[in-house]
Amino acid sequence: MLAGEASVAHPTPSNPLSIDTSVTPTTSPKPSNDNIPVWAHTGDVVKAVAATAALQIAEKPAYAFTFNLTTKAREKALTHPMGFLDSLKRAFDKQLARAGIRLPYWFCIDRDWDGRLHIHGAFAAVTEKEILKEAMRRAWGEAPERGRQFQIKIVPLRDDGWATYATRNLRRVSNKIGPAFTMTRPLQQDAQWTYEEIRRIMR
Repeated sequence: MLAGEASVAHPTPSNPLSIDTSVTPTTSPKPSNDNIPVWAHTGDVVKAVAATAALQIAEKPAYAFTFNLTTKAREKALTHPMGFLDSLKRAFDKQLARAGIRLPYWFCIDRDWDGRLHIHGAFAAVTEKEILKEAMRRAWGEAPERGRQFQIKIVPLRDDGWATYATRNLRRVSNKIGPAFTMTRPLQQDAQWTYEEIRRIMR
């Protein structure tokens, strides 16, 4: 029962045998979607969708991206004492800080059909894309010249379907490398607000 809800009180008859069994005690109606979990009980896929929605309703344009890790970068992250995901996040945050960029973003680790790990994510347009591409290469490794043009793909974020696509293998990847989804704290706050608004409307 939600806070603020209370059952309707019914006086107890003095003689229990006189209860009219044709009358069923009533309670205040519950919302039809009362089973929608609060933010703290949602999983990474829902959080990614909410973060994507938050980026889309923000004042700045939003973009989706894919970054193909080099073999060397994958091996380094797999053996990093901080873990695969955290090592990549720390490296990226370090490059953003050096460039003086505060970037609202989320990203997750996905896998190809052959198991190769790569990055999907989204961010708000706070600076030129080329600057962000350079920060990504410095943080996550630069592909050889012949593969450089295919290493990073950045496109306008059209809908929250990107989040469900990016996280479709999240459980399988997490079983292999541990945590596989992250977002910045400011974006998390926006995502939570967006989710709670949607939840409120649906309830």
